Amino acid sequence: MTTELKGTTCKKKWFLNYKKSSKNIFSFSYADQEIFESEGVELGIIRENSGLTKAVRPHFSVKTAGCSVDSEILIPFGSEPRIKRKCENIANHFRITTDISVPSKIAVDSISVDPLKIKGDWTEIDIYTLNHQTSTKINKETFPVENLTSKGLSFKLIPIAVVFRNNDGLELEIGAGYDLWRWNNSQKFDAESIFVIKKLKDSILFERKPFVWKSDHEISKYNFRFTWYFSWVKFENKTLESKQSPKRKVEILDLINNKLAPVNTKFSSLANVALSENFPEAACSSSEPFPCFASRQTENLLKNYIRSTLSNNLKNREKNLTLRKIQPQICFKGSHLERAKSAHFAHWDYFYIMAFFEWANRFLSEADKNFHIAIDENSIMANLPSAYGLANL
Repeated sequence: MTTELKGTTCKKKWFLNYKKSSKNIFSFSYADQEIFESEGVELGIIRENSGLTKAVRPHFSVKTAGCSVDSEILIPFGSEPRIKRKCENIANHFRITTDISVPSKIAVDSISVDPLKIKGDWTEIDIYTLNHQTSTKINKETFPVENLTSKGLSFKLIPIAVVFRNNDGLELEIGAGYDLWRWNNSQKFDAESIFVIKKLKDSILFERKPFVWKSDHEISKYNFRFTWYFSWVKFENKTLESKQSPKRKVEILDLINNKLAPVNTKFSSLANVALSENFPEAACSSSEPFPCFASRQTENLLKNYIRSTLSNNLKNREKNLTLRKIQPQICFKGSHLERAKSAHFAHWDYFYIMAFFEWANRFLSEADKNFHIAIDENSIMANLPSAYGLANL
């Protein structure tokens, strides 16, 4: 049975189909064309698409005009692993959480998480990467698709984001979630990681294998979780609308010099635990650390401001609200993830920025107001399709 979620972005319809065929777990279409499909999780030769569907539950939000789907698939082979997946939508992005439950010992030579076969005539690919596991500097390179081969582009660390672009103004973004330490944790299981983008006969394959062994490796009872997201947009006539200026009247919350304006609240007054720890680059950086959205203190500061300042006169307000000058962070403070025993735990807070965007829109929807987030124009992430959606949709 197929479960379909649908919506509209930039006047073009999109569809997320779940279990459209026996082969594919989910597929995504936009602007009258199929964009990608996935066969789901692969545990060696054991594939999610050979499993039994135990549940597929769609949900729809009137407040945010978003939707989501929860699913559970039992693979009736070996130790009978279960795959649970949550796909959450708002604006022009989906946040994906994939849980892999291995109830008893299983021998596999690799674990592949939601490989994507990307359809269409793409012309170039922007790839955002980290140099090493303790790096916070995000690099960007652009590759012509015509130079892509069957061997492909290989990475030892999960790419932070990958953007596919064509000549018709269509852009597809696929990004890592907050849990970089999970994606880049192969050493825990004496494995290697392989993340590859390669050319197939009729598509491009983006394969993510956080664990690869030279031969079958026995895994005891274990629960794996991986998060990622994807976003999309189509710009007519290849013109980008401003990502910093939503069309409607807005009130600005500005994060300049670590201040939350118009109220006199300084992020620097937060406990140090809320600030990002850019290890080890921070040791030689003169710039002030920026708040990490994975921190509960940062989240509470913003939520309390919106609740306390806006709730009393919310329905009388004429303007929407925009939080701007936001800088997505690679951070290493384990306490942000309630992992205080881990001194350095690599995470990316963009997933949390997206989640806060959803919360704020749900809160403001009671007064028929919108909330936007504008990524700092100097950030390397400012031109992502998802950044456009956060600022404009």
